[in-house]
Order: sequence, then C-alpha cells, then structure tokens
Amino acid sequence: MSGYSLKLIAVITMLIDHVTAVTIPPSHPFYFIGRAIGRLSFPIFCFLLVEGYKHTSNLKKYLLRLLAFAFLSEFPFDFAFYNPLENSSYLYHQNIFFTLLIGLLVLALTGYIKAYFRDKRDELESLGSGQTKLNTISLVENLLKILVLIIGCLMAFILRTDYSYVGILMIWAFYRYRNNRQMLYIWLLMINIMYGYLQVLAVASLFFISQYNGERGKYVNKYIFYGFYPIHLLVLIIFKLLLT
Repeated sequence: MSGYSLKLIAVITMLIDHVTAVTIPPSHPFYFIGRAIGRLSFPIFCFLLVEGYKHTSNLKKYLLRLLAFAFLSEFPFDFAFYNPLENSSYLYHQNIFFTLLIGLLVLALTGYIKAYFRDKRDELESLGSGQTKLNTISLVENLLKILVLIIGCLMAFILRTDYSYVGILMIWAFYRYRNNRQMLYIWLLMINIMYGYLQVLAVASLFFISQYNGERGKYVNKYIFYGFYPIHLLVLIIFKLLLT
C-alpha cells in the first residue's frame, strides 16, 4: 500500500467521522459507527507526518505549510463543530493542523539534538575520551529529548489542540518505534486508552499502516490533500445551516 493509498484512507475515514459528528445526534446508533470508523484517520496522519519528516527536502517549508493551514482551517473548524456566535467553547479546541505542527516541531528538535550529540560523541571518541564522558553525553542527550517531548505535550494541552498531548505522544511513538512494530503497538494502545474507550479503536489503523510499501504512489499535488481539510469543513457548515 502506497503513501497515496494511506492518504485516501485517512481522508475518507476523517470525512465519515466529521459528517457523523456534525449531522447525526449522539443518541443515534449510526453515530457510534461513524465515529468508530473515524478513529482510523489520525494515526495514519501521524504516520504520514513522520514519513514526511524523514523524506522532506525542506523542513522549514513543511513547518510553514502546516502553520498556514492551521490558521486557514481554524474558522471552518470552529463553525463546523461549534457556534462561535453563541458560545465561546470553540476557544477550547483548535484544529488538527496545530497538533501536527507541534508534533513536527518535536521531531525536528529531536533530530537536531540527535545530530548534535552524535557529532559530540564522534569528537570525544577521536580524542580518546573515556566511557564516562560518553555516557554523560548520552544521558544529557536523552534528557533533552524527553524535555522537548514534554514541552510539545504541554503546548498541545495549553493550546487545546485536537487530540491534545495524546496526539503529540502518538506522533512521537511513530517516530521512536518506527523500526520496532511490537513496541509501537504497545505504545499506541496505551496512548489511545488515555483518550477514551472509543479511541482505542484507532489501533486498528495499524493494519493499513503495516501494509505500507515505502512508495509515494500516484502523484497528487500535496495542496489538494491540505486544502481538503478546510474545504470539507466549509461544506459541512453549509449542511449544518440547512439542517437548522
């Protein structure tokens, strides 16, 4: 399964989730079914973000794209799921692009720390430094990585982004255990449990992710997938207005 196929699955399941949330009452049986299907989308987006980070040729542009679409999507997000004209609850929930942006920042800083201390270790080894200094360098490196992760989780929690700190932990898990499928399954199960019983179904997304063949697949301009998020929310706003 190519990256293009995974994107389609993520987008379709996200659409089902959002249509369900906006148009179907929580008491209706189809509400649970639609929201359950929707749990598959975010882990796939997290996985694709990690893949994008690994292969991007311009990290700065990647970050700026996420930032731009985070602000571009906030108005449609608020009006699709809340009513800003009547209540202020929208202030306590920001769209998913902010979560992905913070997650990418965590990955970028973690990568910088890793590269910096790798050079430091190589320098110490070339100078014939003892194991104690090398162990100290490794300890400082790990502590800084943990600190970056904690700050990222706090940012998501304080800004009240979609999926909050759980989203950041999920992105981190896909990066940290990308070569250890067993640990990835365990971590994702524990992380999703923290977000509620329904979110546990997100672990099923690993079935599709495990089929990834490492290929990009059919070429589609990336802005089509980015733009789908705010555009589909605008369409849902129209449906919401027609139903009221």
